[in-house]
Formats: sequence, C-alpha cells, structure tokens
Amino acid sequence: MLNKYYKKISGLRHSLFFKLIIAAVLIAILINFSAIIHFRLLIDKESKSLIQRNLKNYLEYIVKDLEHPPDKEKAIRISDNYGFKIRYESKNLLWQTHENMPDINTIKQSGHFRNKDHGHYKKNMYYIIDKKEGSYLFMIEFDKPPPHIRRLFFSMISILTLILVAAYLIIRKILKPVKWLSKGVKDISSGNFNTHLPETRKDEFGNLIKSFNLMTKEVQRMITLRERLLIDVSHEMRTPLARIKIALEMMKKNSKKKRIEEDVKELETMINEILETEKFREGFSKAELKPVNFEKLIKDEADKLKPIYSKVKFNLNSIKNAEYKGNQDSLRTALKNILENAFKYANEIKNPEVFVILGKKENKIIISIEDNGPGIYKKDMKNVFEPFYRTDKSRSRKTGGYGLGLSIAKKIIEAHKGEIILKKRKLGGTKVVVLL
Repeated sequence: MLNKYYKKISGLRHSLFFKLIIAAVLIAILINFSAIIHFRLLIDKESKSLIQRNLKNYLEYIVKDLEHPPDKEKAIRISDNYGFKIRYESKNLLWQTHENMPDINTIKQSGHFRNKDHGHYKKNMYYIIDKKEGSYLFMIEFDKPPPHIRRLFFSMISILTLILVAAYLIIRKILKPVKWLSKGVKDISSGNFNTHLPETRKDEFGNLIKSFNLMTKEVQRMITLRERLLIDVSHEMRTPLARIKIALEMMKKNSKKKRIEEDVKELETMINEILETEKFREGFSKAELKPVNFEKLIKDEADKLKPIYSKVKFNLNSIKNAEYKGNQDSLRTALKNILENAFKYANEIKNPEVFVILGKKENKIIISIEDNGPGIYKKDMKNVFEPFYRTDKSRSRKTGGYGLGLSIAKKIIEAHKGEIILKKRKLGGTKVVVLL
C-alpha cells in the first residue's frame, strides 16, 4: 500500500503539470515578496518621521478631547474604537483603560526607549505625552494584529487560494492534450493503430495532435500494405507449390526427393498459417459463435502433445461450466499454439511441467497457461506476438516453428474481443493469460 502511494507521489514529482503549478506558486510568492521589499524601501526615514509626527499630532488631539481632568469612560471608548491602550498619571489621579500596563517611569528607563516621547518596549510601541496636569501613555500592541488587519490577511489568503485554483484549472485545460498524447502513445505501443485523438485545439498542441493522427494513419496504412502483400504473395505461391508437388510425384524415391518434400511441406505449412491469420481480421458472424467447453478443448489438445513431449508433466485446474460462446475451431487453434509453445520450452529442462488454470471472474473466462521452462528474455517479451518473430535467432529447423503461432493466437483472441497477456513467472518460465 505504501509502495503504491510512493509511486503516485514520485510520478507527481516528475509531472509537467505539477512543475508548472509549483512554478506559478513560486512566481506569485516572489512577486509579493518583491512588492513588500519595494514598499518598505519607498517608506524611507522621512516618510516614517512624517507618519510618527502625524500619529503624535493625532494623539495630542485625543488628549485635548479627553479634557481636564481626563474622562476615563471616554478614554475607554476611544481605546476600544482605535485599538490602543491609554494610561494617565498625575499627583492626584491614576487610571488606565486596560490592566497590566507598565508605568511611565518603567518605559522611560528601558534601554529600548530611544526617544523622549516614543519607543518600543516588550514588542509594543509606546507614546508619552506630558502635560502640566499629568502624563499620558499610549500603548500600541503588535503581538496581536487589529481585527481589520486580520480580515485583510484572511481576505488575501482567500484571494490567493482562488488564484491558485484558477491557475490549476487553466493549466489543466491547457495541458489536457498532453494526457491525450500520452494515452495515444501507450495505445500505439500496445499495437492499437486505430487510435485517433480529438482535433479540437488550434494552438501548438493542436498542430502536434494533427501530426500524431497523421503519423498513426500512415503507420496503419503501411502495416496494412505489408500484411496485404504477405497475403497476396502467399496466395500466389500456392500455384508453383502445386506444380512442385506434381513434379515430385513423378520423381523416383531417393534422399533428394525426401528433402525436397520436407521443404515443400514446411513452406506449405507456413503459407497456410499466414492465410489462417487473414480469416480472423474481421471477427466472426453470430452464426459462427457456439458454446465452447474449454476444459474439454484444453484436455484434447494436451493429449495430442503428450506423446511428442512425454517428459512434460501436465496439470489442469478447472472450474465447472467454464463455457464461452465463440468460434470453436479458431479458439482450438489459439490454445493449441499456446500449449505447444509451453510444452516445447518446458521440455528443455529437467522435471518439465505445464500448468493450466481455467477460471471465471466478473463474467470473464480466464485461462492461465504456465511452463517452468527457461522463459523469455525481457527484450523479447513485447515482440513475440509479431508475425515471424522468433526468440531463437538461428531460425533452425530443430527449434521448429515460423514465429506465427502466438501471432495467430493473438489475432484469434482479439477477434473474440478478448485479451492475451504475456508474463514472466517468478519461479522461472513463462505465463500466458487469456481473458475472454
């Protein structure tokens, strides 16, 4: 579970979309930071001095407004409205609008009080206004910002959040074609050349998608031409092969005739396999689909292979009523090709075994065919379903086959709207999974 989340986070870290969002956030922070720095630089010493003089004049006005003797109730109202505390000291009178305010002498004697009339003490700003009748102490707190500052802060956070959400949605929309292209590339790598991406954009991504669609169309055309050529050549080769077979009948029996007959038979088998693949290109009509008993079909094909590969131990684990409606002859061909591969490669080692598990899950037939043979190299895994591809590069007659067995099996399974998956067994060997 943790590994799954780690992969998601790792994938997010390398995501272009994620990088753009982070870049947008960093740019926003830098712009704000730059604005604050420039604002602070604009407020020079003269500006600060002007602000302090204005503030002192305003406090003088408040002192005048409090009259003499100063009205404490009025001072409390002013204090609540403007967010600062007031203390008054004289020979005959002492009061303060809030508790825990320091006295004026303590403020004056503190080292942080650099001026006679104002300064800082314990993170707060103090102003002293001396009159004949007594002295006023105004305390402005900085540890807790005033309500309007807090409202401004939350307002700023809300606006920034909305900007980020808007940036996320805009970037997501702009980069949507990247996801389309990524999916299209995956489809093509899995062999689906009918992929067509929506051409709704008019920007650079739109041009890229058009180029991608043109490329897939051209690749599909080239593959179709190649396959068509292969089929046409195979058809044309049947006539000369028939003439060679007639000529062979007239020849006397000898070793040369036997070798030619073997070559002709091999060539005929290969042509038949090529032409067999053409049958499955368009799928099957409803009339061709009949109930298929996979358990019986697999047993029959395994029984045919046992005499050839007598050392191989065959195991079948099947559920009851594993039936499927399909073309029985073609499915027999597909499973025969897969089983033959499993028996052949398992036979290369000591104690060879072939395991077949026939099951059903969520209305899908699952056929797993495994062998404990030497297995297939990782570099060959993605190519084994290609026509004429063989893991044995020598292509000798001893190893047998033409590299068409798994290609035919794949076309048959796909013609039934199914899927065939090739995996490497953890204990060695190969695992082929058919989903129908």
